[in-house]
Amino acid sequence: MFNYFLIFILLIITSCKPKSESGVFKPPAYNVHTELQPYVETFKEKMLLAGVSRSTKHLQANFSESLLPGEVGRCTLTSKNGGTISSILISKSIWEQMTVENREEVIYHELAHCVLERKVHITATENGVPISIMYPTHIGDILYLDHYGEYMAELFSNSSPEMLTLEFDDSTYQ
Repeated sequence: MFNYFLIFILLIITSCKPKSESGVFKPPAYNVHTELQPYVETFKEKMLLAGVSRSTKHLQANFSESLLPGEVGRCTLTSKNGGTISSILISKSIWEQMTVENREEVIYHELAHCVLERKVHITATENGVPISIMYPTHIGDILYLDHYGEYMAELFSNSSPEMLTLEFDDSTYQ
């Protein structure tokens, strides 16, 4: 009888774990490196202006040197027990050499993967100009700035007319 009582007590103790330990998915809290934060905030503002509603509540965005050689950024979407963890890693050594425009292009590209669930878009014009910020290679400052309104409108496909006239403002990141 005593053995049954011990087993009963053990079952009660082990089944009374907090939810995060009992197999129920609890995604990590929002964790964005302070240097990446202004870019994430302007992305969210543009997303809202375009009428796109997506959560960044559990977004993870940090620097790493564990990326592949030449890889500037990476978005990883991990599904676990019915939830999704969105993680962005940016190469710190490459980031430090980039212009503000390059940085925005990279972080917006990765945020589009992680937040908007956008895939790579390989199409370019007949002149070789990428038609999307989701192009698999770096667009470059000149093309990015020359086609900024088009890239933002395409990025947030539910764009409002205001999106087409947005100008790049690097004072946000200083």
